[in-house]
Amino acid sequence: MRTFWGYERTLNTEVLQHEYGIPTLGIDREYVVRGSGQLATRMQAFVESLEIKRIQKGDVGK
Repeated sequence: MRTFWGYERTLNTEVLQHEYGIPTLGIDREYVVRGSGQLATRMQAFVESLEIKRIQKGDVGK
């Protein structure tokens, strides 16, 4: 079952990123309470990368 989930996630990522241009963030493992800080850091870095790309495109303020 885990293999199917991994395949499904890869397929969804490919479609979203390459066909629609939608950025995605993959979470590779379950995060428990003690790992919530690491998860928050990864999510913040993803959001910041989106903001940087938007600024570089000149889409500030839209």
